Amino acid sequence: MSLFYLDASALVKRYVREPGSTWVRTLIDDPATVILISAISLVEVSAAIAICVRTGKLRPRQGRMAYEEFSDEVDRGIYHLWQVTQPLIEQAAELTQRHPLKGYDAVQVASGLQVAQNLAAQEVTLTFVSSDKQAMDAATAEGLPVENPFDHTDLNSPLGKGP
Repeated sequence: MSLFYLDASALVKRYVREPGSTWVRTLIDDPATVILISAISLVEVSAAIAICVRTGKLRPRQGRMAYEEFSDEVDRGIYHLWQVTQPLIEQAAELTQRHPLKGYDAVQVASGLQVAQNLAAQEVTLTFVSSDKQAMDAATAEGLPVENPFDHTDLNSPLGKGP
């Protein structure tokens, strides 16, 4: 079994066709893989889909379908949600003092770190997945293994498929 923590920049690739989308979809669909996400990703991914509609990257119908698919997968438990708690917020605030992170990115990295710390006792490794350079750099500096979906664009299928 493999465990991956996906931040919103990686997770949105499941619902909006971008470089690295095929790899993210394959990762999520693999039954031997456990995907963890922060509860704040519910807001971040929903907002990213809405922005894609407003900017014309997605047609309104595509955006509605992407949002509904995301909401349905969250409701069905496809992802394991990591809750945002006061200690997590405090850890994220500390991360902003060591790394050039935006607020939600700091929460994403702090969430990945907390998940990894909880798994360490079981000798299980968690991989932090992000398309955001600052988040990846911070996660790496804090000791998390990282993957960037942009490094797997060779798996993208031809245009015309997906939303």
